[in-house]
Amino acid sequence: LIRAGIFDLTIDATINKVTVQNDDETNVYEMENPKLAKVDINPKYANSSKVFIEYTINVTNKGEIAGYAKRLVDYLPEELTLDTTLNPNWYVAADGNAYTQELENVLIQPGETKTVTLVLTKQMTEEDTGIINNTFEIAQTYNEYAISDIDSTEGNNAQGEDDMSRAD
Repeated sequence: LIRAGIFDLTIDATINKVTVQNDDETNVYEMENPKLAKVDINPKYANSSKVFIEYTINVTNKGEIAGYAKRLVDYLPEELTLDTTLNPNWYVAADGNAYTQELENVLIQPGETKTVTLVLTKQMTEEDTGIINNTFEIAQTYNEYAISDIDSTEGNNAQGEDDMSRAD
């Protein structure tokens, strides 16, 4: 018998940039705090503003054996929409969540990180401002030893596990 090793995939979602388009102009904002992005929208153009939020999702193998992140999920907030023309590798399932299998055939070696992006949109209104909480999770994994992640249960939507990440 030999010890197979530890399997541990983690996820970290951040906001890379926010683009605001309205009748007056288009502005692109690079984020200083990638976990809590904030942009100000001129109230005069609130109803005509459309916001594009670009997320970067990093999946890192912190374990000792290689594995796959077969499916990632974005528990899509109701304020945001997924445009598949901007995100060809993502889809919205019947449960209302957004999924990607972009990394399903990408072997992630120990210590390695793989990245996917997601652009979500929001049509602004004068009444519809505030914080939008967006949560991501590794929904399905695989490794050749059939070992479960050491400190997370995939796809269970349980806060506090390292297979979940938030960007607001």
